[in-house]
Amino acid sequence: MNKVVILFFVVFNLFAANRVEAQMAAAKKIVWDVEINTIVNASKGDLWRLINDNQQLVKHSNGYVKSIKSIDQNPSDVKREIRFANGNRRLETIVQTDLVNKFMVIKINKASLIKGIKNAEIAIFTKSIDDENSRISWLAKIEGKKSQKKLLVKQLKAEFEAYAKGFNNLH
Repeated sequence: MNKVVILFFVVFNLFAANRVEAQMAAAKKIVWDVEINTIVNASKGDLWRLINDNQQLVKHSNGYVKSIKSIDQNPSDVKREIRFANGNRRLETIVQTDLVNKFMVIKINKASLIKGIKNAEIAIFTKSIDDENSRISWLAKIEGKKSQKKLLVKQLKAEFEAYAKGFNNLH
C-alpha cells in the first residue's frame, strides 16, 4: 500500500511539474521597440475617457495628428483611420480593450505597414499614481526587416512623444 501511495505522488509530481513548466513558458516578457511614458494631471478614469475620445486624441497630439475616424465598430474590435499632419494615413484596429485595468492594444493594419514589416502592435497602458495623477505608457512591438523597423520605430516614437507632450499640458 505504501508503495502505491509513493508511486502515486511521484507520478502526480511529474505531471504537476510539466504543467508548471508549460505555464511558465507562456508568461514570456515582451521587449518593446518603442516605449514612451509620461505623468498626467488626471485621474486614471478621466485619462481613460480622453484616450477613448478620438477628438481629444487629436487635440492632445500637439498637431501631429489631423484626424481620427472610427470606420467600423464591432463588439470585438474598432477599426480606425488616422490622418497625420504630414498627409500620411494609417489604418488600425483596436483588438483589445480592458475597461477594468484601462489599457488597449492596437494592431496596425497590413495595408498601412511599411514594406518589409510583418506586424506592428501598439499598447496603451494607464496607471494611477494618486487620486489626481496617472501615468500613461505608449508602447510598440514591431516585427520585420531591421532597416524598415528603424523607420517605423522613428515614426511611432515621434507620434507617442507628441501625445505625451499634449497630455502633459492637461490641467
